Amino acid sequence: SGLGGLCCAALLAASGKKVTVVESHTEFGGAAHSWKRKAKGGGYYTFESGPSLFSGLSPESTQANRLANRPANNPLRAVLDAVGEDCDWITYNTWGCVF
Repeated sequence: SGLGGLCCAALLAASGKKVTVVESHTEFGGAAHSWKRKAKGGGYYTFESGPSLFSGLSPESTQANRLANRPANNPLRAVLDAVGEDCDWITYNTWGCVF
């Protein structure tokens, strides 16, 4: 059950359907999950198995879309809006690039 399956389940549940999500892996989310391993000398390393950058999900972009009365430009944001949920997001303040 990757993001697509989880989004479908959330939309169906929000519309009143009874939903069961079945996962064959030890973590849900398909390619969009992470895991930790102990580092030598203490602490942990965090590894991501999939995308680490999603655009159009931050509170700033969400607010801009709402003020302009336009739908989300990110499908995941649209699903989160539809089911009335949100996540904690880390917003990149700069790309460190010159265009």
